[in-house]
Amino acid sequence: MAKYEPDEVEYSCSGQRDVLIENLPKSFMALVDKLTEQDKKIKELTKRQEHVIVDNTLLTDLKKSELIKEVDYLKSMVSTLERRVTLLEEKQQAGPGAVAFFATLSDDIGHLHDRQRLVFDNVITNTGDAYNEHNGSFVAPVAGLYVFSTTLMSNKGGYGDFRLIRNGNVICVIYPDAGGTSGSYDMATCSSVLHLKKNDDVAIESGINKFKRGGVNGKHYSNFSGFLLKAD
Repeated sequence: MAKYEPDEVEYSCSGQRDVLIENLPKSFMALVDKLTEQDKKIKELTKRQEHVIVDNTLLTDLKKSELIKEVDYLKSMVSTLERRVTLLEEKQQAGPGAVAFFATLSDDIGHLHDRQRLVFDNVITNTGDAYNEHNGSFVAPVAGLYVFSTTLMSNKGGYGDFRLIRNGNVICVIYPDAGGTSGSYDMATCSSVLHLKKNDDVAIESGINKFKRGGVNGKHYSNFSGFLLKAD
């Protein structure tokens, strides 16, 4: 059997490899080149895909931010509308608002006829415009619970009965009596809580002749007041 030195073996293998490479089909080499090119394209596409993913993420975040802003705006609008609805409901439940009046008598009334209505001409308060300073009547603008009060001072030595009336009917009677005492005055007060229908009329009037002498002292000593406590 023939023997070869190591250098001779190596040279022989190397030579054989070169021969094999030279003898490889050209189509195979073309395939290798094509695979190399495809590998480059795959790497490029992978990079592009990564960029697209980043861009899509940014776009998604932007859309989310815009949607959040829009939702916050809509929530704010809903909250504003809810507050307006609440205010409207409260106003509706509260009814027509405040109704109140207070008026005094400026001048003395010396002689009174039977059932003469007293006109308290000096109006201090008339919220709701329900009191008429020309005829002394309070006309209820809405149905509800009302509170009324009147205080009258008699002239010197005078006396007499006076009534708080509703639609002409007596509710309460007061009787300031300074009779028999020269130079003296007397005051009397009547307060009442009434349920009124809309357009009910409340006023103060004098009684009948045999129960009065003299008149009513003005100078703002005598007054008439009322207010709506609660609407129906």
